[in-house]
Amino acid sequence: MTQLITKIINLQDLFLKAKYETVNMIEQEMDISDPSLVTPLEVLANDYQEIAQLCNQTLIDLIQQQQSVLNEEPMTDFINEF
Repeated sequence: MTQLITKIINLQDLFLKAKYETVNMIEQEMDISDPSLVTPLEVLANDYQEIAQLCNQTLIDLIQQQQSVLNEEPMTDFINEF
């Protein structure tokens, strides 16, 4: 007798893990907007069409956040000399 074993995939857990790993990439100073770099969110979007829109929008938001941080002027350039 053959048993059918099913595995329930928790998409929310997969999404949160992929987002966490993508944020870690940013913290390691990787440019996630680089087209040659594939993020965990992109892989997840390709694997699960049900959450592709959520993954893609989250990636866009993270890229925008990363770009805004990179475009800020550092305050260390201003040196007060007496």
